[in-house]
Amino acid sequence: AAAAAAPVPASIPTSNTVATSARVLWSCEWMVCFDFDSCVSPFSDQIPATLCPTVPASTLHDVLTAEVPRCFRCVVRVEAYHPSPARFVQLVCQSCAVGVPAPFEHLDSTCPTCHRARVPAFLFQLQLRDDTGALSAIVCFEDAETFFPGLPACDLSTNDHTRSVVQQSIDGLVKYNVWLDCCIMSYTHTSAPSKTMYRIFNTVLHALGSHT
Repeated sequence: AAAAAAPVPASIPTSNTVATSARVLWSCEWMVCFDFDSCVSPFSDQIPATLCPTVPASTLHDVLTAEVPRCFRCVVRVEAYHPSPARFVQLVCQSCAVGVPAPFEHLDSTCPTCHRARVPAFLFQLQLRDDTGALSAIVCFEDAETFFPGLPACDLSTNDHTRSVVQQSIDGLVKYNVWLDCCIMSYTHTSAPSKTMYRIFNTVLHALGSHT
């Protein structure tokens, strides 16, 4: 039987949730523009990945207490992840914000609600902590493909190689207590405008962190 449709977590921006235009302020007080076409605050230009290392690091306390939206560079530990790596990729309609978990083999690639194409997309959460606080951050869509370089979103229930790489990489973050140097964006979403949410971007897993 086909897997039941599961809603994409409300913290994930989708193309039908744009409310207003705004600009993001980096924690170091640099004003830059950033492109998330589906946040409450859509921005016009992508930040080059080479910019992030020049941004001073902030603490998670800074992230949790700052005005929203804002971008930060943080050095954190990964305490946990959700869901299991085998379910990191869903078949998603970005218009309806509905995802279907793997396996995809017998699923219709057209969304039954809006009749637009559904595509495989990474959707998962990391629980982050440093000495000042903790938060849960989404890793999704193109940001997740940057996070796992060279690993396109695919049905992880049938692609043993990709599932193994994802599993080993994400388990290593937790098991070896790796320091992860990452970019975090705080934002709000039209489904819960009073709630602050967090998303990892411009972060490449294989180039960051060290074992302790």
